Amino acid sequence: MTIIVLFLTPPAAAVELDQFIAELKDKSPEHDGVPLRAYRTEDVNHDGDLEVLEMINPIEESAIGFLNVELYPAFEWINVYKKKANNYLMATQDFPNFLKNRKSFYLSWLKRLENPSGLGLDSQSLLKHNASDFKRKLNGYIVRINNMLHSKRSSSIR
Repeated sequence: MTIIVLFLTPPAAAVELDQFIAELKDKSPEHDGVPLRAYRTEDVNHDGDLEVLEMINPIEESAIGFLNVELYPAFEWINVYKKKANNYLMATQDFPNFLKNRKSFYLSWLKRLENPSGLGLDSQSLLKHNASDFKRKLNGYIVRINNMLHSKRSSSIR
């Protein structure tokens, strides 16, 4: 599948994508010379154009190694960059279906935090001592998404 995507992507566009991702990596916080943020390309809205996704985990950026592999994904925020004119710009709010899926993801994690029995013991221990902070972070993401979705609806009505 990746081969097909690369085959359909014009070489100049692939180079631009790589250059933009390299610029983002240069701006990313680092630990031992390794960017703490992850990047990938995806056709988020299935329009044939690849967007750049930037995965940010503010908890991990402020306390490297604090989250285990089970909890780490729950606290990732994803920025979506889209090519507009000749530049890649942050356009997360332009992808309402993506935002709705992320909101569902964060809501599911809020439920897991309320009933962590299905999580590993290490995760349960982290939750026991940090549940309110974790819930606050997830609720903040949900509010942010709701604001983006509302803002997008308001601008499309005008």
